[in-house]
Amino acid sequence: MKKSYRDRDLRGQDLSNRDLSFTDFTEATLWEADLEKSELMGSNFSEANLWGANLKGADLRWAFLKGASLWGAKLEGANLMGANLMGANLKGAKYDDRTILPISEGEAQQRGMVKK
Repeated sequence: MKKSYRDRDLRGQDLSNRDLSFTDFTEATLWEADLEKSELMGSNFSEANLWGANLKGADLRWAFLKGASLWGAKLEGANLMGANLMGANLKGAKYDDRTILPISEGEAQQRGMVKK
């Protein structure tokens, strides 16, 4: 991992347009954080709280989101190819036709995601 924000409170922080690839966000609180258009490839968000976070246009390829809460997160235009969403709470997470998901659209909606 490149940098660590493990178990840090980053609530409401502006982390947009940054290269945070391979960063450790394990158990971090990113409630309503702005990560729009950030490079987050390979980052670890295991058990992180991303409630309402803005991840529009973010690069989350191969990110580890196991057990993370993405309740109400904004994922429009985000790339989650290869991301691990095992056990992640996706209820109310918003996506659109530009969003690349590692799961089928049917599974996304079954898990509570909302298409915009």
